[in-house]
Amino acid sequence: LRKLNDTHVDYGPIRCAHHHFIKHAQQYPQKLAMVFEDQSITYTETLFYAQQVAFDLVTEYQVCPNDVVVQLMERSIELVIGILAIWMSGATYAPINPHDPIARLMTCMEQTNAKHIIFHSSTSHISVSSYSNIRINDIINDMTERDLIEILSSIPVSPEHISHIVFTSGSTGKPKAARIRHRN
Repeated sequence: LRKLNDTHVDYGPIRCAHHHFIKHAQQYPQKLAMVFEDQSITYTETLFYAQQVAFDLVTEYQVCPNDVVVQLMERSIELVIGILAIWMSGATYAPINPHDPIARLMTCMEQTNAKHIIFHSSTSHISVSSYSNIRINDIINDMTERDLIEILSSIPVSPEHISHIVFTSGSTGKPKAARIRHRN
């Protein structure tokens, strides 16, 4: 009976989600990582695009570890690529729903202290002038060769860093930013 009830599994050391993704990409490079509507993408392709975007976040937009990067995007493969890229750059991911009223968008933006917003081609009409507006499609479609391994591997990201921000509605009805660590 004790043997049947012993369900402990050792998952190894706690790592960040993007580190797990990189490990899967190395183990299963040609397997499908995502399917969305009529699109599909392998682990290798996803990792390639995420590294391209992360490289540009760091080198072109000066995103630093612990910065907050907001994504104002519809559900898509590019959304997941953006999340991975933000984590690879050492930054914190903050999702904002593009269908929310502009007042709520601005309140959420102010609470994150973000300087950068990643847009998808379908949400780029919502650009906010006081922030660095980044179009993910432009980066993904730019096939310029980049020397990204050295730069990206030098960015320290640990399970103790803030992974993402979620917005809760407090008793006042105003959104409140809650920060979640990678280890959670």
